[in-house]
Amino acid sequence: MGGIGRRSGLEFREVTIVDDDDLGKTILEIEVRGKRVVRYCKSMPGAVRPFERLRSRLRPARVYGVHTPKKTSDTSAVLEEQ
Repeated sequence: MGGIGRRSGLEFREVTIVDDDDLGKTILEIEVRGKRVVRYCKSMPGAVRPFERLRSRLRPARVYGVHTPKKTSDTSAVLEEQ
């Protein structure tokens, strides 16, 4: 997510897709946190589609503590326990 003028990494939770009433188009709203305040920056309308493609490539979050079998022989043992 380059070209937004930030030095640190940008996280997906800081970006929302909103409809801008002034432009009448869909844009990205980027949350920028300072020491004391939170401000919002707006993107150009052309940045929405690349952001959606990037977000769609995310891998699902890992769930820790859930037993997942590593071998097919372990699969039958897990199914029998249920």
